[in-house]
Amino acid sequence: MKIAISLLWIRHNVSGGVESYTRNLLDGFVSAPDNNEYVLICSEDNADSFESYTNDKRFNLVRCPVYSNQVEKTILYENTKLDKLVSSLGADFCFVPSERMPLWGVNNRYLIVCHDIQFYHLPQYFNWVKAKWLIYACKRWAKKAEHIVTITNCVKDDIVKNIGADARKISVIYNPILPNMEMEDFGNIEHKYGIRKNEYYYCVAAMLEHKNLLTILKTMAVIKREGIKELPHKLLISGAVYDNEYTHRVQQFIIDEGLGNDCISTGYLSNAERNALMKNARAFLFPSTFEGFGMPPIEALQMGTPVITTKCAAIPEVTKGKAVYVDDPYNENEWLDKMRDEKVFKREPLVFEEYNTEVITRKYLDLFSEFNKINN
Repeated sequence: MKIAISLLWIRHNVSGGVESYTRNLLDGFVSAPDNNEYVLICSEDNADSFESYTNDKRFNLVRCPVYSNQVEKTILYENTKLDKLVSSLGADFCFVPSERMPLWGVNNRYLIVCHDIQFYHLPQYFNWVKAKWLIYACKRWAKKAEHIVTITNCVKDDIVKNIGADARKISVIYNPILPNMEMEDFGNIEHKYGIRKNEYYYCVAAMLEHKNLLTILKTMAVIKREGIKELPHKLLISGAVYDNEYTHRVQQFIIDEGLGNDCISTGYLSNAERNALMKNARAFLFPSTFEGFGMPPIEALQMGTPVITTKCAAIPEVTKGKAVYVDDPYNENEWLDKMRDEKVFKREPLVFEEYNTEVITRKYLDLFSEFNKINN
């Protein structure tokens, strides 16, 4: 098979979980002993970051004259040029590892992946026009795509209920999680952030409201204010920092509560540094109130780091009951109680075979083969 893969919307070091998923899956295709040809359709700004895949002779790369952060231009290109490009490549179909595809004049077959419909549940992140467009586009691709993959049963149920997608053409395939054991020397980390092993909490989250970082900061403020000695007073947060109203609220709260030396936002980190922080924390905190999947808590559990998280959206499904869960994600007193839970003091690396990259890759390759067979 010759498979076109549209990566036009993957913004390097910005797309977060979708980028991690995409790269893990591409790594799986590289390792798989198949005879498929893959053509990576990239934007000008992300092509260099995918260039290394062409070291495998089965992979080729096409650089398109658009930038992934120029939304209107990329939408225009996708709807006027992408389908013609797929035809010119002679691809059997186009695989899109995100919720995008041409909406009109489609002559090729598209298999797309839906990670979530955040815009439906959290419209406050979008201006009115963009929110309406995304809902329209989602309903359109739900009809036009020949097959849809959702990354959890939670997302499948969501798009069937709220978007009207046909459950008969949806497959559920979990995200591949490639264990990354790059590890920065913790001595360097200690010196850089003024922390000690097992005496801090760690969180990976962007500065967005649904990530619920303010609740964790309120919890840390209580620990400091009440002088709770048995719990760490340090918190490190890694992830994208946006110039938005929520970031300003978070920063102002840190100032008002005098947490500047105890709660540190690191921004993006290398895998090696992030892994070292995750492995040596007292616990990994994941307070998110909306996730289509949520890789970080699984990565922490794989390292043996206890995880405290919520019961929101897909989080219970993907963590398989192995974390410590709060019932009310906004209640700092409940977070305090869970920080004292005996499970938080047990460190045991866990294995999740359902996220094994080789297993997930095989599911995708089998789906590709079946999809191509049915439609030829």
